[in-house]
Amino acid sequence: MAHENSPPEMTPPSILPAVSIVIPVYNAAAYLDACMESVCTQDFRSIEVILVDDGSTDGGSGKLAAWAARDSRVIVVAHPENANRGVAASRNLGLDHARGAYLWFVDADDRVRPGAISHLVAVAKEQNADVIAFNAEETRAGFPTRNVYRQAKPVTVISGEEWVKLSCRQKESPHAVWLRFYRRAHLQRCGLHFCEGNGHDDIPWITEGDLRAERFLYNDAVLYDYARNDKSITGSGSAASLLRRAEGLMVVVDILRDINQRVPMSAETRSLLRAELVGQGLQVDRLRQHIADPALRKRLDERVKSANFWRSLWKDATRFTRKRQLVQVMLREWRHL
Repeated sequence: MAHENSPPEMTPPSILPAVSIVIPVYNAAAYLDACMESVCTQDFRSIEVILVDDGSTDGGSGKLAAWAARDSRVIVVAHPENANRGVAASRNLGLDHARGAYLWFVDADDRVRPGAISHLVAVAKEQNADVIAFNAEETRAGFPTRNVYRQAKPVTVISGEEWVKLSCRQKESPHAVWLRFYRRAHLQRCGLHFCEGNGHDDIPWITEGDLRAERFLYNDAVLYDYARNDKSITGSGSAASLLRRAEGLMVVVDILRDINQRVPMSAETRSLLRAELVGQGLQVDRLRQHIADPALRKRLDERVKSANFWRSLWKDATRFTRKRQLVQVMLREWRHL
């Protein structure tokens, strides 16, 4: 079994894997084998699969060990004392261990389409791409399958900033890290890490990773099967989960504001991203309205008030539509005082 808690020692470049696949695993024993079969049976062999054990309590750690024993390309890593640190910390740990020229984050309850890795590597090399976005098929119990991206996109290399502007205009910005194939040097150049302890860590990661790409490419091939899980952190409708999501979005707004101020971009892009920032903030109010527990709703109200959240968003609402939406929220809040 290859089990490590610290980054691996340097190995000769001739045997470094071309692609690192990072898969955080928490209580995913029911799905892991299907996910791993889809990855390890790919026709592209020069990969390492970094399974990050996030303190699972469903007996899944044994499955991770079995896969490491079965395939020498599989590495199992864990947090100190096998703690449950969350998906962001697990992705960071996997990122620290990655050695491949390219990197892909995969979720343990999803599957990779046959030939996906060889396709992405070929396109990345041919187009010298920093980031490749691609399509995926979403399945959800009781709903028809659908593609994640449904609007037409350019299929030639553009800058990351042009991609971000297009995504904002089309209002089609799915923030899911498994929708990106990265040149690892790009991530290192940007110094990207996930915001730990936040269920919305994909949002700032995708935003900055896309924005700072010099060569961004969209490929319309469907390469990934995404299974929407209503029992996940983002899918659960419990009051406690809604509260965590709302509080997490408040943190995300601050991070997006920092990105907006720190990363060089045109005035048009800055304005579009500020509108997106406000849109994420407005989700806090939508989540609040579904919190049935009075005590938890009060806790969120107090945090919003202490942060002067709506007024801070007003400064970023440079567009009329966002100002109107914020006025409605603030009026509703004022009526309930």
